[in-house]
Amino acid sequence: MKIVAITGSSRLNGNTSYLIDEALKEAGRRGIETEKIILNSLDLRPCQNHSDCGSRTSCAWQDDGEKVLNSFASADGVILASPVYFYNVSAQMKIFIDRTIFLRRHKIEPKAKSIGLIAVGSSSGTDDTIDALKRFLASLEGLRPDEALIVVGHARGPGEIKANEAVVNQARELGAKMAKHLLGE
Repeated sequence: MKIVAITGSSRLNGNTSYLIDEALKEAGRRGIETEKIILNSLDLRPCQNHSDCGSRTSCAWQDDGEKVLNSFASADGVILASPVYFYNVSAQMKIFIDRTIFLRRHKIEPKAKSIGLIAVGSSSGTDDTIDALKRFLASLEGLRPDEALIVVGHARGPGEIKANEAVVNQARELGAKMAKHLLGE
């Protein structure tokens, strides 16, 4: 069993990343293999909506997109995490979401049976960000956004989320619940 976490944060060690790490550590303690994909550290170009996308065997972009899409589609569990940027997901997360058009055009259904969503904002917009992630999941066959486990946190500066024990514990609980679900416990 494997959980793949995809983060749209521009900060490699920011608040969103910290919550993902806590969730993945908890899942790992329960024997689940984990992978963290940091979109900002990859060569991931925006979708160009190539008219021949559906007939291609791979995306026209020769970047890290295929690797990310394969990890996402084959994961038993998926965590999508984004900081709030103007009441929505980050540009990095939006690029990933747009690039999943390749999966849809090739009728590749993600196999995830457990979903986690994390949003971190400075003051507001976390609900809008979670709603955007849910709408994305609803566009894919087989995923059930209504059953997603959700963690929402508020932090203004880098590392500030670490002091919010309640939110950190929620992230750990998200990882534990996803692991239990995948292990059939």
